[in-house]
Amino acid sequence: MTMLGLKSNILFGLVALASVSADFCGCHADNIRKEEFCFPLENESQEFPTAGGAFYDINLDFEYNITDVNVLISLTHPAADEIEGKLTFAPDVGSDISVDLFDITATGTTIFDEVQFDDDAPTGLPNSAGTIGPGFFTPIDDLTVFENLSTKGSWKLFITDDNDTSHDPGTISKFCIVVTTPTAKDVEETTRYRRKLEEEALKRRTEAAIKTQNQSQDL
Repeated sequence: MTMLGLKSNILFGLVALASVSADFCGCHADNIRKEEFCFPLENESQEFPTAGGAFYDINLDFEYNITDVNVLISLTHPAADEIEGKLTFAPDVGSDISVDLFDITATGTTIFDEVQFDDDAPTGLPNSAGTIGPGFFTPIDDLTVFENLSTKGSWKLFITDDNDTSHDPGTISKFCIVVTTPTAKDVEETTRYRRKLEEEALKRRTEAAIKTQNQSQDL
């Protein structure tokens, strides 16, 4: 099956720095910290392309020592048996690593409602249509391949429509990677990175406001 990487329109409009949300989980205990990095969907569902596939890209430019990775997804698609999901990590150093997350064969509309793929989940994803989640489910392949790596690089969720004759559009409302890291140094790194993201977001909003004002004056 050919996988076509068609970026969403939202991704085209963002600089690489802003490819990760400033919405951090902030969960920590006994020096073990979970951080949630999300593709910036601006609180709106992003429609899949009607042909081929789509990928959503979270770029991290700092280094965490990974002890565990989960993948959080919310989506809707009218033909559950036509879509497959895969997570690919292109590290700053080294070769790409890909993990198959799901491949449902049941027919009908499927809804992922806060589905979190976790190697430690008690059960796999049900092979059925309808609403799945909220909850934790094991992926097809183990996410342990990412352990002891650095977070620095590009994390991509591929959603592929494997129907060769017709393609039904779907929507995605959430894609996050949830990283567990053991060191206090990473907490300081997160704070600096969040501040940097907020500054970039403010800069983009200011530039957009100035552009809109100039356009209105030209009318």
